[in-house]
This record gives sequence, C-alpha cells and structure tokens, in this order.
Amino acid sequence: MRRIALRNNARAGGDRTSIRAVSRHFADAPAVKAAADQRWMVVGSGGMFGHELLAAATEAGINVSGIDYPDIDITRAVQTEALLTGYDVIVNCASAGGIDAAEEDNSKTFAVNATGAANLATAAASQRALLVHLSSQLVFPGDATDPIVEATPIDPISAYGRTKAAAEWAVRANNPRHLIVRTAWPYSGRGQNFVTSIADFAIEQRQVALDNQGKRKRKQQELSTISIANDQFGAPTWANDVADLVVRLVLAQAPSGLYHATAGGSTTWYDFARTIVASVNSPLEILPAPYADLPPTEAKRPMYSVLAHDSIIAAGVAPIGDWQSRWEVAAPHIIPDLRNPA
Repeated sequence: MRRIALRNNARAGGDRTSIRAVSRHFADAPAVKAAADQRWMVVGSGGMFGHELLAAATEAGINVSGIDYPDIDITRAVQTEALLTGYDVIVNCASAGGIDAAEEDNSKTFAVNATGAANLATAAASQRALLVHLSSQLVFPGDATDPIVEATPIDPISAYGRTKAAAEWAVRANNPRHLIVRTAWPYSGRGQNFVTSIADFAIEQRQVALDNQGKRKRKQQELSTISIANDQFGAPTWANDVADLVVRLVLAQAPSGLYHATAGGSTTWYDFARTIVASVNSPLEILPAPYADLPPTEAKRPMYSVLAHDSIIAAGVAPIGDWQSRWEVAAPHIIPDLRNPA
C-alpha cells in the first residue's frame, strides 16, 4: 500500500503562530496535543485540496500522512476503519464525479461523496478522532443576495450538490467531533480548473499576437474571444489558503460545526477572467454575457456563491484575505510565466 508520509518539526510560520486557542470541544474529547505530537491523515491526498493540506500541515510541524484511491476505498466501511487507525485528525478531501456527470449517473458520486463521508466519520468516531470534512457552496441554491451565513438552510439545485448535502448530514450524524468546511470557486495550479484554463488560453493568444507582428503583410491568425458569465457572483479562493485555514482551525481547537473557507469580497466569473488575462499580459478579449445566454450545462450552477465567515471569526481565527490580494500572491505559484518573468 503506497502512502505519502511527511514530517516537519519546525514551528509553524506566519498566521499559524498568531491564532488564539479556544477550548470548546465536547467534554469527552481527548486531551489536546501539541502540533508536533498530533497524527493526521489526509484522505484524497492526490487532489487539489489534499495536496495543499499535506504541505500546510507539514509546515505547521504536524506529523501528517496522505492516502488516496486505490490504496483506500472509502465506500467500503470495514477497509476504511482498518486503514485509519491511530490518528488524531482525519481530513476528508476525497471527492468523486464532475458536477455535470452526476446529473446522468449519480451512483458513484453519491457512493464516494456521501457514503464515503459517513464511513470516514464513523471510523474517526471509533477512535475519538476529529474529522475535518471539506464541503462546497453547492449545497446552497444560489438565490441569496448577501453573503450566506453558515446556518442558512441548505437546498442544492444539482445532483452533485445533493451528494454534498448528504455528506454533511452523515458527518454530523456519525461523529460529534467534526469540522465541516465549505469552500467555493476554488483554484490551484494542479489539474484543470477555471484559472488554469483561462491562463493557458490567454498565453496561447499572446503568442498568436506576437507571431502576427512578425508576419507583417502576410495572412495573420485571428485572435479569439471568450464569453463568460457576468451575473454569477462568488469569491475565487486559492486551495493553498483553504488548507492553511483548516490547519489553523484545528490548532485553534475550533468547536465542532460549520465553517466557510473562502476569500473575502466578491466578483463575477467575467471580472475574474479579465484579472487572469491581465496577469499574463495577454490580448485575449473576454466578453460579458448573462449566464442564461451561454451554452447550457447538464447541472445548474448557483448564481450567488458568496459565503460569510461568522463561525471562523467567532472561533478566534482570522479569515482568508480578500480575493484580489490573495490572487496577487497565488498567481506566480500557479502560472509558470509569472514565476520567472522575462
């Protein structure tokens, strides 16, 4: 069985050392251990959030390991409990199925997202471990007009969102020691996501423009445009920041409950795309369009996904900064062109 094991006994840096501890866990919770004495397991360690959680926990001096499918199949309860023995904190970053694919065949998505979450919660509870479960803004219908607070009733509008809602219920029902951490509009440099897709195409179009300059009177290649929704609102959030916040919540002994891990402020997909294009100095033109006028997708997307951060603040933990300042920090880590500009 292949596992990723990382250990770093150095003190945590930056915001992680300035958090205030709060002791509001259940009375029968195990004694709190120092970061270096805690054992964490990140399930789904090969994905966007899992990869960042391994790095963030290591930086905080935590003894952390990672495991992913096929080394673990969280839809199998007995195997899951057998593999996850001896940990103080289990972080569930596992997720299956695309949002659109779930509309046609939701069985696998439900098995991993909901049944898998239930099995992880049960496995953690059997050893009185804390379960941190990553969830999504897709549990909400997206009809709000103000930042959505944690206690807002959930009412998903997609099959995928319903699996996430079921997972939240299963975690609460099977383990009193839990942190359910919702995020929205996540991005990273791993795999294909909104940021990498826009950035790759913008860089491609920048090269087309440079080639056209050299052609002079010869036939030039026409530059492309992209139409993107300008009436969907959210806060683009770097996966690195979500991971850092999860670590800070656990080390602050935040009470069991719901938390929102998103950047501050809000924008539209259209304005975020323009920000990405500007970052790589590309002539790619982004055109605004109502969501309803764009090619339809199998699953409905929420129109409003801005989340409030009341629970984080109440726990004495600093929320993630505003999306624009965090993008400026994240961009060089995500877009190769910006790491060593010419």
